[in-house]
Amino acid sequence: MSDEEPKSAIELATERLRRQDAKQGIVERPLTDDQKGRIEEARRVCRAKLAQLEIMHQSKKAGLGITGIARRANSADAGIHT
Repeated sequence: MSDEEPKSAIELATERLRRQDAKQGIVERPLTDDQKGRIEEARRVCRAKLAQLEIMHQSKKAGLGITGIARRANSADAGIHT
């Protein structure tokens, strides 16, 4: 038995797919600088959109909390229990 760590399912699947590609004559090529730049730009846009959504979500959560407190205060003033 070898001293290597056991491989994860992803590593085993990747090796299997690389062997299949090699049998079919598919050659793995590295990404060009242009492709890397486009991928990074897409990631940057996605991170910005996610940050915007998180801010909107947090502000809605905060707003709901304040609204709920105000509603309870008004209900207590009117003698209504919710």
